[in-house]
Amino acid sequence: MEERRKNNRKSPYYYLRVFAKGNRGLSGRLIDISPFGLTVVCEEPFKKAQLYKFEMTLPETIRDRKQMTFDTQCIWCREDKSPGYWVAGFQVVNLNDKNRRTIEALYLS
Repeated sequence: MEERRKNNRKSPYYYLRVFAKGNRGLSGRLIDISPFGLTVVCEEPFKKAQLYKFEMTLPETIRDRKQMTFDTQCIWCREDKSPGYWVAGFQVVNLNDKNRRTIEALYLS
């Protein structure tokens, strides 16, 4: 697969889970993140081009918060090399300044 990402992402030092609110609780583990996108490994596939509202509990208080919610769009989803798992790439959409600063703090830690 050709790499089209324009911005580097960084793997967090923490084990972070994301939950897709309002979508039967689909969830996954964060593989990497930047203010522009993220990659998640999950047990159920996400639907390509669908919008998801993700909720993520932060590993510590960052920017006076322990949790954040942000909007994403699934750009791709494919079966992982490990049986029973999927990997999905998301673009972050409508990112407000507070969420951007929080993601940057995760990204730069």
